[in-house]
Amino acid sequence: MTLPEALFYLLVALQIADGYTTIQGLRTGKAREVNPILAKLIGEIGRDRAVVGVKLLAIAGLWYSRTGTPVWAMAAMAAVYVYVIAGNVRVLREVNK
Repeated sequence: MTLPEALFYLLVALQIADGYTTIQGLRTGKAREVNPILAKLIGEIGRDRAVVGVKLLAIAGLWYSRTGTPVWAMAAMAAVYVYVIAGNVRVLREVNK
């Protein structure tokens, strides 16, 4: 497996993890979505549909851009999503105390 392939699979896994932790946080009723576009979409079509739909679109975008995206950009996206997921986990720990 090449580095770009590994980063692609990592990014897909991170999208799934972000979607899962986002939905779990929102289900508590104590957390809120900070992305204003996603928050509006949640208000329009519902939490699960909005989050899963956005994540599927993101994964599709990753698929179609996987061969043309520089390795440094994929690594940067992965770092951003690790940070986002860590924040989601931190919120989940706080609301579940």
